[in-house]
Amino acid sequence: MTDDTLPDALGASGIADEAFDAEPSALSDDTAPASGWLDAASTESADFIRTKGWGDLDSVVRSYRNLESMLGNDRAGRTVTLPKDEADTEALDALYDRLGRPEAPEGYAFDAADGKPMDEAALDWFRRTAHEAGLTARQATALFESWNEMASSRLVAHDRDRQAAQDEAIEALRDDWGVGFERKVAAAQRAAQRFGGKHMEVLEAALGQAALTEFLAGIGEAIGEDVLPVGEGSGGFGLSPEAARTGYEQRKRDPDFLAALQDAGHPGHAAASAERARFLAAIWPGR
Repeated sequence: MTDDTLPDALGASGIADEAFDAEPSALSDDTAPASGWLDAASTESADFIRTKGWGDLDSVVRSYRNLESMLGNDRAGRTVTLPKDEADTEALDALYDRLGRPEAPEGYAFDAADGKPMDEAALDWFRRTAHEAGLTARQATALFESWNEMASSRLVAHDRDRQAAQDEAIEALRDDWGVGFERKVAAAQRAAQRFGGKHMEVLEAALGQAALTEFLAGIGEAIGEDVLPVGEGSGGFGLSPEAARTGYEQRKRDPDFLAALQDAGHPGHAAASAERARFLAAIWPGR
């Protein structure tokens, strides 16, 4: 590089004025730079050099060396241009790409959590959103993994709370039904076997286990045991003698049943007596 070409190169470099002020000129304000060495420079470059107050080639070189020392050689090719504002989408896209955003949304790669299958539609949405937001691959992966971890923990907590609520509701039913709890549960199970089928899971999800049990127990008791299918060679309940004996012992622990059975004037006496007869017929079939 010669003394004649250096000013032209500096003038075309686009370096900010502030950077060349890293070391103020030693010339006084009333000292005009010599003009002979500027003859080879363009008019624009010569005017710029005069404005900066550089009186000779050495002043230009010293300013450039100060600038390079301030920025560092290792930063060459790694500078970015900041956008003017949020509306400067072109500059924003250039900045995102320079920082490491993939060329297209498909450039993001995510691993399934615990080997579980991923929702492809949701993944496509996440990729598009991450790309529009200007996320690098590392940033998008960190966000994806953090979101999955949070969602999984919330799901576990939801299932735990739901199970605790169901257990609490069942215990409330047990307290409410007292000694008749097992009988009512058995009635609910019979109704579920006859009418529920594949719909039981849907009903349980909508009502909850306790509410569904209470609902089915009412149905089971309303239709009566004698209308349910009766097994061959069994008594009136379709139960084995051993099962009928266990059921009858549980029934006798129900104070309401005993009161109706023992009081001929009780409104439920006839039904209680018929139920007792069916239990006895199941316990001693053929008698």
